[in-house]
Amino acid sequence: MYYIGIDGGGTKTSAVIGTDEGHILAFQTIGATNPNRIGLDICISRLTHLLNQLKRQHKTAYELVHSIYCGISGASQPVYQNAIKQALMPLLPNDSQIVVTHDAIAALYSGTLGEQGMIQISGTGSVSYAVDDQAIEHRVGGWGYLLGDEGSGFSIGREALRATLDESSPQTILTQLITEHYRVHSIEEVIPYLYAKNGQQTIAQLSPLVFQAYKQKDSVATKIIASEAAAIATNVLALTKKASFQDTIPLVLTGGILEQDSVLIPLVQSALSKQKDHYVIITPSVAPVIGALIAAIKPFSQIDRSFETNAIQTLTFMKKQPDLVFHSAECYRTLAKLLANLNQRPEAHIGYCGTDAAEIESTLVEENILLEDCLVATKNDQFVGVLCFDFDEEDAEVWGPFLHKDYDESLANQLWHGHPQKKQARTYHFFIHDKNKSVQTFLNNLQAKKEGTYYAMSLPRKDHTATGTSQIHPYQEADRETFASIHEYAFPETYFDSQTILERLNDKRRLLIYKKHQNVCGYTYIEANPEHNEGSIEYLAVKESERGQGIGKEILQHGVTVLFNDYNLSTLDLTVSATDRSTVRLYKSVGFSTKYVLHSYSFNT
Repeated sequence: MYYIGIDGGGTKTSAVIGTDEGHILAFQTIGATNPNRIGLDICISRLTHLLNQLKRQHKTAYELVHSIYCGISGASQPVYQNAIKQALMPLLPNDSQIVVTHDAIAALYSGTLGEQGMIQISGTGSVSYAVDDQAIEHRVGGWGYLLGDEGSGFSIGREALRATLDESSPQTILTQLITEHYRVHSIEEVIPYLYAKNGQQTIAQLSPLVFQAYKQKDSVATKIIASEAAAIATNVLALTKKASFQDTIPLVLTGGILEQDSVLIPLVQSALSKQKDHYVIITPSVAPVIGALIAAIKPFSQIDRSFETNAIQTLTFMKKQPDLVFHSAECYRTLAKLLANLNQRPEAHIGYCGTDAAEIESTLVEENILLEDCLVATKNDQFVGVLCFDFDEEDAEVWGPFLHKDYDESLANQLWHGHPQKKQARTYHFFIHDKNKSVQTFLNNLQAKKEGTYYAMSLPRKDHTATGTSQIHPYQEADRETFASIHEYAFPETYFDSQTILERLNDKRRLLIYKKHQNVCGYTYIEANPEHNEGSIEYLAVKESERGQGIGKEILQHGVTVLFNDYNLSTLDLTVSATDRSTVRLYKSVGFSTKYVLHSYSFNT
């Protein structure tokens, strides 16, 4: 399941699509959405645009969103919440749930990762909020600059102006900084700016000057900062009396003012240390929009320890790649050309796939690999990554992740966690070129199991000497039992069991049986694709009691001859385990040589 978190503020609004493991699949931003400041209609219009942008960036995940949490600054009133909810519901997938509320809980969860606690937000405005041990919400302040906002940027700026305009106060560094900021000669000339449009923001913008003067030990600035720190502590204490916490109280301190030069936090912490309640001060490690995502997930899933790390890494990646778009493949021919192109490079090569577009298209159709099982990444309408699954009951072969040369395991990670079918199978199998370090790194990070190393070997027709033997014949029904016994013994865990091989037989898929004195001693199963000039020795095995007599080489030479002569092929390709040295020697003895090395991985969901 996927989730959407929205953090709407008075300056900007952010939104993400993410998983319950913390993987961020889409990220978009827009301007302010506080309905008190910009009006409800503009708020709804911007949120609508924001959701449409998320859908454009990752349509596949968007259409499977289970829950959306909108933490909107200024949206505390039910009239706002209901209006926003009704406007957004038609834009969401059927059965998805939506919560619209204020932004304090999203900010709290950005520090506590979904656990109860208290938060003090001090930005342009301020509010103290808590979710206590009984899951009851409490609030102190946050009623706007006309009614308080202690410890906010506005409050600090207002007190600076009051002090510098007070004729009884000394003229200090702070006065000089303010007049220079407005480019005026006297502090009185500042007044017209304060009552112009956006006066609150204008006054709040003075707060950095107060911190600058504070660091220069300005007496007026020092008094203001101490007073605001005390006001914040007073609000926190008032909130503590309302809330119910049995043990230590997690206290998240966040917002631009608290984060300004790390000045206020130690002062607030010092004031609170004198109280009987014990507070654990937390500075958020993730953005409030991730807190909103956590709030969307929390009713349905646990937040585990890896969530924070995953969210930080993937959100950072998506912020750097705003033009990345993810969607399902739309056309087999286009998809096949893309895979053929990406698979040319050893550094992006996937062993399950070739490099001929026509052959790949044919395989996609024949293997019934659905377009919706292929997730494509594009940037500025150029393909940069693909991930396809070839399902077979509880298992799946993974075609990919294929990556453009400008991308690494970070995009592989996005494709994997953004693929809607990644939990459809029990086990996923990967086949990766030795030089494809990005996908190997991705698989190691995924903690996939490395199953083995294989040689991809090739034999050109010009290097082969045709041979034949009267002891090899096409499979007959009387051979079934012995063939099955040899195959299951030689390949106990493989993609084709004996019954599957027999069901696949046709004029291009042949089972050749080696007999001695009418007894089955070995076999080879070969497949030909003359339309794409391809043939393969899929399986070859000799009965254990008959080994060491050169039978395997006879069978191999005969199978190769049949493929070259009957299907007019120019090259044969196969893969063999690097640890199976006797088989490697066997193939080399008839002319095969190693083209490259592949690594096999598996991942269990």
